[in-house]
Amino acid sequence: MNAFSSKLHRRVEAIRLARRRADAALLARMIVFASLVPVMMRLRPRTLERLLRRPARRPEPASLDGALRIVEHLAMARRIASPLVRPGCLTRGLTLYYFLRGAGFDVTLCFGMGTAAGQFSGHCWLSRAGGPFLEAPDPRPLYVHVFSIPFSSSSPAALPRFRDLA
Repeated sequence: MNAFSSKLHRRVEAIRLARRRADAALLARMIVFASLVPVMMRLRPRTLERLLRRPARRPEPASLDGALRIVEHLAMARRIASPLVRPGCLTRGLTLYYFLRGAGFDVTLCFGMGTAAGQFSGHCWLSRAGGPFLEAPDPRPLYVHVFSIPFSSSSPAALPRFRDLA
C-alpha cells in the first residue's frame, strides 16, 4: 500500500468512526478550531485567554468518558485534516482546553520552558486539580511553569513581564 492510499484509508476510517450527527459536528468544529491554532498563537496572552474563555455549559461530568470522547475526536481530526491540523502540544493543548471547558471540565492550560532531550524547548499541557490532566509523563519536572490560562492574579507565575525575566 503506497503512502497516499494509506493516508486516504486512515482518513476514511476516521470519518466512519464519526457516524453520529453529534460526533460529526464535534469533529468538524474541532478541525476548524485546531487548524486556527497557529494563528491564535500569534495573539497576546491576554487576548488569547479572552478568545479561549468559554464558560461551562453544564456541570462537570461524573466520569472521564466525556473527556476521552473529546481526546478521540481530536485524534480523528488530526488524521482527517493533516497537514491542516498540525501535530504538537500547542494544537493539542489549546483545542482540548477549549472543548473540555465547553464540556464542563475545570482545566487550566499551562505553558512552560525547559530542557528536554538536551535542548531548550517549550511545552504546554492541561492541568486539573493541581496536577497534569491527560498528560503522560508529568511535564513539570522538565518544564518550568511560565504562565497559565486562565490567568490567576494570585499566582506568582500568572503572566511574567519582560523586565521580570531579565
